[in-house]
Amino acid sequence: MLADYNKFDYELLLKRSRIRQCLMKYEDALLDANLALRIVPQKTDAYYQLSDCLIATLKFSEAAKLLDILSKADPGNTMLKSQYDMLKSKKEGAQPMSYAA
Repeated sequence: MLADYNKFDYELLLKRSRIRQCLMKYEDALLDANLALRIVPQKTDAYYQLSDCLIATLKFSEAAKLLDILSKADPGNTMLKSQYDMLKSKKEGAQPMSYAA
């Protein structure tokens, strides 16, 4: 199945994942984000989208594990760091999460 896709499909899958998340079709959004990651695994924006979908489906521990690994692998990535910090504060009950598109 992966042989049917190329690196150009990555962007389309990632955008479709974001659209499906906005439409609250979270499972479909997760599938698209995962597929995008399998096509181009070195792109951090797909990991960010996947973590956002996991948070939307209330899978906080999975999202935290993913973001923890990514923040250690790419400590200079402010997008991942802010997502990880928001998730940690959500788990601690400090402030509600906000989803900005």
